[in-house]
Amino acid sequence: MSRPDVLLYRAVVRIDAPPERVWDWLRDWDRSSRWILGTTVEVVGVQREGVGARTRAVTRIAGIKLTDEMTVTRWDPPRLLEVRHHKRPVLGDAWFEVVPDGAGARVEWVEDLELPFGKAGELAGNVARAPVEWGLKKSLSTLRDLIEREG
Repeated sequence: MSRPDVLLYRAVVRIDAPPERVWDWLRDWDRSSRWILGTTVEVVGVQREGVGARTRAVTRIAGIKLTDEMTVTRWDPPRLLEVRHHKRPVLGDAWFEVVPDGAGARVEWVEDLELPFGKAGELAGNVARAPVEWGLKKSLSTLRDLIEREG
């Protein structure tokens, strides 16, 4: 059952690499700028891994700069990395789930975002669905290409 104040965005890709290799890329915040579309990521503080690690991501889309601050809320190598977005306008949870798939892995990226502005926010979120999910899929495809090429 969907909640009216939340929108789920989702993308999935299969990678010809074991889950452990995929996890090595997901947990490496410094390399994430190579595959997350239009985004640079930096660690905030000393802790780089595990529950409680904090990051700041700056995304530039169509000339608009969005700063997103996140805290890791679940860390289950090599299966699940979950963060909580906690700086408006982006609030909510996001996660990467890595599932073994034959000799490779299936990677799912989900953004479970809280919408501001009631019905207007819901409408805007639904209008943004196609481009947001395209961006997630494009980013995951880039991740796949990097892992399969570089290991």
